[in-house]
Amino acid sequence: LPPFCSDIVTEGLNVACSNLFLPISLLIAGLANVELMYLRQPRAAVDHAASKVNIPDPWPYRLSRALGWLGNGSVFFFSLFVPKALVLYWLTSTVHQLCTHLLIMHPAVRRSLNIWLRPNEGSYPFKVLLQTAQSRYAILRWLQSNDFTGR
Repeated sequence: LPPFCSDIVTEGLNVACSNLFLPISLLIAGLANVELMYLRQPRAAVDHAASKVNIPDPWPYRLSRALGWLGNGSVFFFSLFVPKALVLYWLTSTVHQLCTHLLIMHPAVRRSLNIWLRPNEGSYPFKVLLQTAQSRYAILRWLQSNDFTGR
């Protein structure tokens, strides 16, 4: 077994996590869900190459994102004290939610399930998601400008 799972075999699932692998994985997957929803919200288009002005998001977007971060931080804190079985359940549920969200974004899946395409994403939602992330996060713009993106 991998080193992060050895305590599951020796201690069982009814004790609190003795390492941070499961809680940190839960936090990362939960925050990925929050950021994915945040990035998919339609907003005004801004060309950051031409303009350094960042248009602030409306307060409902900021509030829902902050509540998502707060909720995931709370779950992370509680996952340090609850049995590993519950943390493992939360983690599988969160990863399932993330995978389902990414799958439903695919245009072929949306067409086969008769779900309309979102006007702000068109036929290339993953490309739009990447462009939105690059425009929203300074670290991604820095990586792209320093040619760390592999292009």
